[in-house]
Amino acid sequence: MGYLREKYTKEYFLNATKDGFPLPYGAAGISDFHSGSIREIDKDILARLDFRSKRVLDIGFGRGEALKYAAEHGATEVIGVDFSEDAVSIAADFLRRHNVVAQLYCADAVSLMQEWATTKTNSPLDIAIMLDCVEHIPRQELSILLKALRRLMAPRGIIAVNTPVYSVDNDVIMEGLKLTARDSSDTNEATAGMHCNRCSRGSLQVYMSELGFTPISGHLFACSLSVSRWLWGSRRARRKAARLGYPLLLERALMPELFTDCRVSWRAYVQLLLPAWLLRPLRVCVRAVRRLAS
Repeated sequence: MGYLREKYTKEYFLNATKDGFPLPYGAAGISDFHSGSIREIDKDILARLDFRSKRVLDIGFGRGEALKYAAEHGATEVIGVDFSEDAVSIAADFLRRHNVVAQLYCADAVSLMQEWATTKTNSPLDIAIMLDCVEHIPRQELSILLKALRRLMAPRGIIAVNTPVYSVDNDVIMEGLKLTARDSSDTNEATAGMHCNRCSRGSLQVYMSELGFTPISGHLFACSLSVSRWLWGSRRARRKAARLGYPLLLERALMPELFTDCRVSWRAYVQLLLPAWLLRPLRVCVRAVRRLAS
């Protein structure tokens, strides 16, 4: 692992230059981070989980917001792994300022999970967190990571995943970037290529289920839960998981979820297809028609 590691810098995580000037790119949720919180979509996912007395692992923890959330909501042990030295430095300072104790590893998550799965010297993990992580890991490596992680999870373990929803499934490294899978990260040289693994909602469910994690919602995947494919992501699946003792706060888990939707609209699709020289007169014509219609 370590794909484009050089791009995961302090500037990327803090959305600012070394002199403190804002940058037009970077990891999402910087204003929430500065306020000691976590962005709303991630909070919406984590608020569905019961962290009390649980052992929690955050893969690709970035600035450390999810580790703080887990610890403050009752987790007895919080562990994080990230391959970026800058992420570890930022998260360590952030957690220290908020009096959160966590074990942070600056390591290749694939190698670390394989090592832990082989030795099995630690207690099982109850909850694993992967927020804005899946899209950054080459799919081939992600499969190896998840297979090892599956062996480390408790029988009633849950993985919380937040990854953008794309129109199509796109293993960018193997297939090249599909036109309908483009997003804003592709427009800036500093972030281009970082999103190398893009999933639709359906393809993510199939992928996770093949690795032993049953989709009980758009973001939550349960170990060893037997549910018909027709019930994937359903309220019924979440009710069954809660009844069997998976770490869910059921009332919250039954509420509608938020998603980062990167599906390309027809307007954006036209803009991607047409050359700039043709788009300009087309826009002029559209404005003229709208003025006449009004």
